[in-house]
Amino acid sequence: MRKPPTNRQRHEVFKFYDKGCVVCGPKSENELDMAHVDDNPENTFFENLLLLCKSCNGSIEVSKHNGKPALPPRLHPSSLADRAWHCYGNGDYASSYGCYRLAAHLSWTRQADADFALNCISACIAALRPIVHERLFRSVMILSQELIASSQEPVDPFWKAECLSQIGLVLSDYKQWQSAAVFQKAAVELYNRTSAVGPYKRNIELKKAAALRRYAFVCQNTQVRGQLDELIELFRKRRELGSEATTRHVKAMFEFELAGSPSLARAELEQALTMESKIGNHWTVGEIHLLLGRICLVMGEKRKAKQHFERFLHIFSAFRLVPLPSRLPGCSEPAVELQRMGHRYEPFPQRRAFPLSEEELRTLLDLLKRS
Repeated sequence: MRKPPTNRQRHEVFKFYDKGCVVCGPKSENELDMAHVDDNPENTFFENLLLLCKSCNGSIEVSKHNGKPALPPRLHPSSLADRAWHCYGNGDYASSYGCYRLAAHLSWTRQADADFALNCISACIAALRPIVHERLFRSVMILSQELIASSQEPVDPFWKAECLSQIGLVLSDYKQWQSAAVFQKAAVELYNRTSAVGPYKRNIELKKAAALRRYAFVCQNTQVRGQLDELIELFRKRRELGSEATTRHVKAMFEFELAGSPSLARAELEQALTMESKIGNHWTVGEIHLLLGRICLVMGEKRKAKQHFERFLHIFSAFRLVPLPSRLPGCSEPAVELQRMGHRYEPFPQRRAFPLSEEELRTLLDLLKRS
């Protein structure tokens, strides 16, 4: 029997997805359905609800039955993943999450493709980081565990490594640096055991490099710091300018927060901004401006600092993003710095507690590490 969502649940779902079909975009309210991701109409928890237009929801429902039309091209898991990536680049992180979540479900239940499903689950985590939603974080992390445990075929270590790395980034967002380093190190080790053949031949070296950058970010010690210049050179040679810019951002954090070299950090960030159009992530661009604002304040350039803070505020307010924590001792939260500059703005959402217990985290780590 279908259990209708409560008014409170409807309000929460419509607000999160900004009154739009995650696949087709903005629609009027009477054109939208509350879709149940797991096909269970009694499961009306927020984590299981998506906004889909009646056309998309109807197509998915009809295609579940034998002898009925197949999914239309726009609802194939690969098409949904492409749509999700497009939404991510445009700053629509909720729709990006929704498309990846639907793609994970359909690839697993309709195609039994655990590899692609885990790839989409990892992308769900990445899409949630800029906007922070603890219940959805928990839901997809537990889902990754259930998928791997129930898969009839071994899941490719390549996608396990990516999932480890994304969870490690979320741990760092919650200042759980030691656990984050454990996950990132496990990801690097798993990538190193992945054969660079077949469909991964082009990507494996770049994925390893991204994992090393993330490991450097959470460890923040001089040993891994030296690898960043090598990674920057690799990304430059491969013309992966977005990855090069992100790596320069990480290097700038080292220079400013650990080495105490604001001028070197500033040079890296200004170089990163020359590749802004290639970064493909408004969150990262905003974080670069925030760090540049802090650096300019330290260097006594208040006018420049204000310009960067204003740019940061514009991006984060427009897309309702959550700033990353700073590791700099005594560094004010962005809210304090903005108030000192005389800005008025809506308070940023706050992270509360990491959504998995220590025991759940250990279980997930052990499962993902197995190659």
